[in-house]
Amino acid sequence: GDFRFLIATKGPNCEDQKNIQASLLLVAALVLGNLPVDAATISLQSDSDLNAVLVGQQVTINVVLSGLEEGETLDYLPATVLFDSAILGSPTTPIAGPIVPDENLFFADVGESSDFVTGLFDACSDPESSITSDGVFYSFSVTAAAPGSTSLSFEPDPLLEGVTLGNPLNLTSVVPEPASLAIWLSGLGTLAVLRRRGLCRR
Repeated sequence: GDFRFLIATKGPNCEDQKNIQASLLLVAALVLGNLPVDAATISLQSDSDLNAVLVGQQVTINVVLSGLEEGETLDYLPATVLFDSAILGSPTTPIAGPIVPDENLFFADVGESSDFVTGLFDACSDPESSITSDGVFYSFSVTAAAPGSTSLSFEPDPLLEGVTLGNPLNLTSVVPEPASLAIWLSGLGTLAVLRRRGLCRR
C-alpha cells in the first residue's frame, strides 16, 4: 500500500521569538557600534574632606558615571541630587563635565528652595552625540551654611534605565575655631613684643 507520513513542524514559541529579536537587536547594535547600557552607575564624589567642612567653606560635588562598557552609549541621562539646604546653603548651577559631548544637549536646574540640583543630558534627537565613556557627568558647589551632619543623595528616576544610583554622600560641617583662641594667640604675641622691648631697654 501507499504509506504517507504526516510530519508536524513546531513553530517558535513566544520565548524563542523574544530571544531571536534580542539577538537581532544585539547584532544590529554591534554593527552600528551602539549597545544599550546594562550595568553603569552614577555616584557622588568630592575631592574635599567632607568629614569636617568649615562653615563658610565651599566644596565641589561631582556626579560621576562609571561602568560603561565598550560600545555602550547613553542618549538620555537624568540625575537629580537632593540635600539639606539649611546646612549646605544654596548650590551653584551644575556645569557639564567632560563626558558630555555637546553642552547644548545638557540642561541644568536648581530648586526654588535650593534643596536640589538637576543635570539632564538628552541626545535622543541626535544619537550621534551620545555619551560613550566614563567620567564626570556634571559638577556643582555648595557652601556650608550651618554646623551639622547631612547627606547628598540621588532622587530615583523611572526613566533612568540600565544605570544604578550610587550611595548617598555624607558630609559634616563644623564651626571654625572660636574667636577666643585668636584673641589668646594675639595676646601671646603682644606679650612677646612687650618682653622684647623690655629686654632692649636693659
